[in-house]
Amino acid sequence: MIKKRCCSFFIAVFFVLISFGQTKLFPDIELRTNKATISARFFESENLLSPIESFSSRLEFATEFSAVLNDFLEHRVHLSAETYSHAEVLIEEFRDELKLLKLKNDINELSFNRKRMSDNISGRLALISRGTLSHPSDLDSITALPYVYLNYTPRDSNIALRLGIRSTSSRPGFMKIDEASCSWVFGKRGRIRFGRIYFILGHLGLIGDNNFDAFEGAVLEMFPFGTLGLNLIYARLSSTNYPYTGIFQDYDDYLATRISKELFKKNLEIGLNTLFSGIASEDALSLDLYWRYSKNRDFIAELAFYRPSKTTIVEGVDPYEAKYAFVAGADVINTKRANIFLQIGDVQRGFAPMATSLAYSAQNHLYFDQDTRGFDITFSYYPAKKIDTEMWQTRPERTGLVPQETIYEINIVGLWDGEWRKSANRYVFRHIRSLGRDIRLYIENNLWDREPSISWQYRGVYNETRLSVSYEL
Repeated sequence: MIKKRCCSFFIAVFFVLISFGQTKLFPDIELRTNKATISARFFESENLLSPIESFSSRLEFATEFSAVLNDFLEHRVHLSAETYSHAEVLIEEFRDELKLLKLKNDINELSFNRKRMSDNISGRLALISRGTLSHPSDLDSITALPYVYLNYTPRDSNIALRLGIRSTSSRPGFMKIDEASCSWVFGKRGRIRFGRIYFILGHLGLIGDNNFDAFEGAVLEMFPFGTLGLNLIYARLSSTNYPYTGIFQDYDDYLATRISKELFKKNLEIGLNTLFSGIASEDALSLDLYWRYSKNRDFIAELAFYRPSKTTIVEGVDPYEAKYAFVAGADVINTKRANIFLQIGDVQRGFAPMATSLAYSAQNHLYFDQDTRGFDITFSYYPAKKIDTEMWQTRPERTGLVPQETIYEINIVGLWDGEWRKSANRYVFRHIRSLGRDIRLYIENNLWDREPSISWQYRGVYNETRLSVSYEL
């Protein structure tokens, strides 16, 4: 009976000691040679490594041993000749584990460097191929236009740099500096950009959108009183011409402002835009509205009044008489897989700012043109769930972003200028998909039946195809 009690007592003590980690009769890791065990005990006696019994795996032991070797290589500790010889034995014993740790460290360092670079440098490298197919085929052509846009933000800095270089359709083999700007963020919601810059005044840009070419100037964006916003645009036009023509307006001042107010937790924004001095001293005024009227549906509208320059561009239009334009759009349907966005517009004859989002200036920012009224309806389908629900998200030239999702889209435009004309109807087909990590494919077909005009002497079906492959940094 006494023997049984003694035996039970020693067994209990054995398990208690093990449970509290006071001793281990056998190590959890197995060393291949007695020489390696001796070397491990030596490092333990020199207080360079923990006891071998405290490690649960060979990789855990190799991790601590690797730290000792790094300290030696960086001269933080000194190893005697005897210690060095024991280190060689352990290096041979744990060769595979040390290689694995080095590979892990290399991957971590690569990931860190990539993240650090991506935090500092971003941009887009792209090749755009534009082709026109017509009937008759007198105008068939294919042009490749490479472009590069890079953004650089120094770490822990409020300054950002942007440089854009691209080829133009008029001179495909010639690369020009398209955009070169510096921006500085100050305060909580303040920013100033200066250099060769692009801008859009308000959400629609009826009286301010220089998509046709960058201006040399500065843009100030700030919210001095909470949700009250102030934008100021100034440019000195010394090298910018009338959209897609050779007519230059040299040394002209461009001055515009926007005052906006955000309401109802930023679900509603009202803006007043003023063009004090445009190209050739034109001026304009507009009121715009942005309203998120449901969880994922937006409404946007702008009413603008424009007074042409004293140099009359539109024949028969009084340069001192104000002309109006109205454009409004809303999400009719916006689900995870589909979106229908409808716009209507009415642009009076003579409403023709040189820098505007209308079709004759900005091309596909808006398809409405002067002296037209009509509709623009877009059907978008997403095979997988889309990430964002921003308007015009499938038009990279307007948003500056190429969506990551796969998108199929049909855009139908019908305009009336006193009568319905076939040449005023457009059918646009777009497709965006990923070709790999950070690689995007964008295809757009713009199809319409053109009729002869003062600037267009051909008749027949006209198809403009644009294909872009871009790499997002």
